Amino acid sequence: MLDMVMPVEETIRSAALAHHLSANIAEAAGPVKRRTTQAIWHSRANPFPDRRREALTWERGASVNSDLRGPYRFDVFSRPQEVEERARAALTDLRQSLARLEKSGGEPRIWLPTLRLAIIAVERILALRFSDNHMAGEGEWDLRADKMAELSRALNRASAAVSMMETFAGPEWVADLRGDVRIAYRSQVDDSDQPFCLYVPEDYNPESKWPLMVRLHGMWSDIGEADWTIQTFEWDREFVRYAPRGRFIELYPWGRGNEGYWEAGLRDVFDTMALIGEWFAIDPDRVYLMGSSMGAAGAWRIAADHADRFAAMCCVVGAYDPSLVEKIAGLPVMFHYGGKDKPERVTSPIEVAEALCSVGGTVEVIGHPESGHRLETTDYQLSYYQFFAKHARR
Repeated sequence: MLDMVMPVEETIRSAALAHHLSANIAEAAGPVKRRTTQAIWHSRANPFPDRRREALTWERGASVNSDLRGPYRFDVFSRPQEVEERARAALTDLRQSLARLEKSGGEPRIWLPTLRLAIIAVERILALRFSDNHMAGEGEWDLRADKMAELSRALNRASAAVSMMETFAGPEWVADLRGDVRIAYRSQVDDSDQPFCLYVPEDYNPESKWPLMVRLHGMWSDIGEADWTIQTFEWDREFVRYAPRGRFIELYPWGRGNEGYWEAGLRDVFDTMALIGEWFAIDPDRVYLMGSSMGAAGAWRIAADHADRFAAMCCVVGAYDPSLVEKIAGLPVMFHYGGKDKPERVTSPIEVAEALCSVGGTVEVIGHPESGHRLETTDYQLSYYQFFAKHARR
């Protein structure tokens, strides 16, 4: 069934959809709230409660500088010279802690990789100085960040990883984090540190099963593993930081950057999904796949080979291989496209949707006439939560 009204022009939904979804999404998926950036401590018996409580606040206040938690809280009013001096002193201590923990006592699966990438992120920001917010790239691929806030986050993240290892916390302590979480794991593919990001709702409770949304990013330039843990403004647009949020646990794999989710990148997706399943109470019948641009093409291909793993899929401004339609037909699919996008970048979702319908697929298509290759409207943000909430694995 293709959920659209003909002719095609009438499939374009205006921002008024946001009001409709706001009124109905609570019934469909529970409360949807503004995206928060808090990491809230949930008590658990342990010999070092105060230290772990402090460590688990490093992600609070990601971009709200007045609400940063942890020992480092730099903002735009901080003096760059003083910030650099303090950060370099902290960096020296962190390197020493890393060397010591790598020799003995460091947890190798999550906390050591998180510490190593956080140190590299600090080094990267300090090397770029604070005269502007430029990170990398040119033109459309220009990457910029609030360097003071991101330096604070990287230092707090590294300090927290050290504290967790010094108090013998295992990887399972990730489940006590809330809000936006940036960590890393040690990949068995090539023994490398690979980052991934999470969003954990504040009211997450392991006594009930929770839906999981796996979201695949698009292609960027001049960005590496440690850079991806720095909240650039491009990263902001990709994940729409202050968008309304559904009651889903969300996973953002790095997928080896721009490799298109092939081979090691594909393994990264499933490895991080396995970690989330290990730490959190995930409902296996409510696992959803989403991607934008390169991530949409990757999601399309992954769904074709692993349709039984997912309940529904959302593809945004991507290119889709029509030969895979029959493999995906049993999976409900939502498409989003920009009316001003460049034709050479994308496949027409209308044609693919019609092909899916011809073999019994369930499809929704939403166009955004004033958008190009980036979609940042509230109706877009809300629509995929509502779509996912309607579907469970068949």
